[in-house]
Amino acid sequence: MASPTDTTIRTHPSGVILLRDQTTLGTKELRRRFRTGGLRRITRGVYATGEDRPRYEEYRLRAAAAGLIHSDATVTGTGAAALHGLDFLYPPGLIVDVLSPRVNGSRKSGFVRLRQHRNSHGEAEDVTAEDTARGAQEDRGNGDTLTSAGIRTTSPAHSAIEAAMIHGPRSGLVISESALWKGKCRREDLAAALNATPNRKGRPAARFVSRFARDRSQSVGETLTTWCIWKAGLPEPLQQVDIFDEHGQWVAKVDFFWPKLGIIIEFDGEVKMSGEYGDPVTAARKRLERDTALTNLGMRILHLKWAEVFTEAGIPTIRSFYGQFERFGGGYIGTWRLADLRR
Repeated sequence: MASPTDTTIRTHPSGVILLRDQTTLGTKELRRRFRTGGLRRITRGVYATGEDRPRYEEYRLRAAAAGLIHSDATVTGTGAAALHGLDFLYPPGLIVDVLSPRVNGSRKSGFVRLRQHRNSHGEAEDVTAEDTARGAQEDRGNGDTLTSAGIRTTSPAHSAIEAAMIHGPRSGLVISESALWKGKCRREDLAAALNATPNRKGRPAARFVSRFARDRSQSVGETLTTWCIWKAGLPEPLQQVDIFDEHGQWVAKVDFFWPKLGIIIEFDGEVKMSGEYGDPVTAARKRLERDTALTNLGMRILHLKWAEVFTEAGIPTIRSFYGQFERFGGGYIGTWRLADLRR
């Protein structure tokens, strides 16, 4: 049951606490709790409860604060991705990018970087209430803005394209593949968002994202693995593939597969052996049994860890592993088909 002081303070639906929303009694209680450590300040006039929270949630609150303190601006890029519940790579300094009709060029305001809002012709443009209403009922768009609880954001597709132009193709790829996997955008939405930004700096990175993003990466780690495979100069593999033995019995679902050569790459997230999904010893034994079954079919398996794909240190390993077995040619028994990922 909430305490009387808890109910005195009004909390915004995003989870932040705005000083401007409080009654006289609520303002007094907010200041008291801030002094005693029960609340902490995100920025002037915006607070959050003082407990520890995951980094992802911390950044989401910063993005919400950015959208609320700059009411005429549109949160975009990684900040919008956090508000849409998408995966993303944290930007330097945990900066939140917003598009604003009231700035010339780009400038920082605390943890917020304000950028000039431009239309499809590259011209400075005001954002109107009519603009923000488009697409507000559906978390899917082709470059339009969305509004929720008074926070204006670019659509998932537009957010990915903006992230690519601002932070580079890898950042945009993570957001776009997360949005595609979660059904929050389509590839044609990415193309439309790209076409709406013809004169922007960083457009080659956005073009790469629009062309390369797929809907079968189920995590940031898998997207970063696809990025490393591309950087290694290899042909595009199939993703999420069911492997069957010579009798038609299912053996395993693998992350990345080149069927002509029988080469498999698996991304091993840290959580797999962390104990979160059961006893780590049991998990390790099951992985060994699975790998044995696949190698007995004549397939070759490379396991990659988070540090290898995040830092790109695994790129030479990927290239040499593929090249070694490419020289030998294929030759495995069994069959395969793309896994059904309907959800």
